[in-house]
Amino acid sequence: MTAHSHDTAGVADRPIRAVLFDYAGTMTEEMLPAVAAHAAAAGATTEGLAEVLLGTYGDASEHPLHRVERGEMSLVDLASWGRTQGAARGWDIDLGALYSSIMDLPIRPQMIECLRRLRVGGVRTALVTNAAREGAVQWRASGLIDELFDEVIDSSAVGVRKPDRAIFALTLDRLGVTADEAVLLDDMQINVDAAIAMGMHGIRVGPDATQALLELDLLLDGQSQQVELSLNHTSTSRQLH
Repeated sequence: MTAHSHDTAGVADRPIRAVLFDYAGTMTEEMLPAVAAHAAAAGATTEGLAEVLLGTYGDASEHPLHRVERGEMSLVDLASWGRTQGAARGWDIDLGALYSSIMDLPIRPQMIECLRRLRVGGVRTALVTNAAREGAVQWRASGLIDELFDEVIDSSAVGVRKPDRAIFALTLDRLGVTADEAVLLDDMQINVDAAIAMGMHGIRVGPDATQALLELDLLLDGQSQQVELSLNHTSTSRQLH
């Protein structure tokens, strides 16, 4: 989760009117240390536990975590399934506790600052999160969510999860913007790729969010420069005529 990638050299063809943010690992500190700590306590490897927890992340499958994130299954049922899977591997795991620890990760201060600046500048904002029904109490506990976001799209509430394009289409519709007017920040490359494939801009967020936020600033700054250049060109043309 260390790479940062985007689909643009820093200039948007159309004005950026909205920025979409993932929650865990993007708004919050990275998830890997929490997964590693639970893996060590369970007698598992970090990679092995992540594989059991995530399954084939991008598939619209019946994997228990995917069902939880579509609102079809509870965290209690996920934890029960996880105990069975762990026992078969000689692990003592509690996926419910792992999920809870991820939801409790601290929100990055620089993300809060970024969102406040975006809103002051008139840019629309949305939280697009793959989440369990029971998880909303935790990630809303800070009281910041309603302050920072115009729209909150919880996969368990809408019945579709990233990287399914339908969740992005729903978000864009609620924000009232087109795909090429929006940017997604997410720590999962597959989600970024899905956003780019439908015409959005995408930026991957790594363990240190600084680079990703710099890329967002460059994208927005490039947009401002384009507007300035266009105005200067118009003024010059009028003087020549």
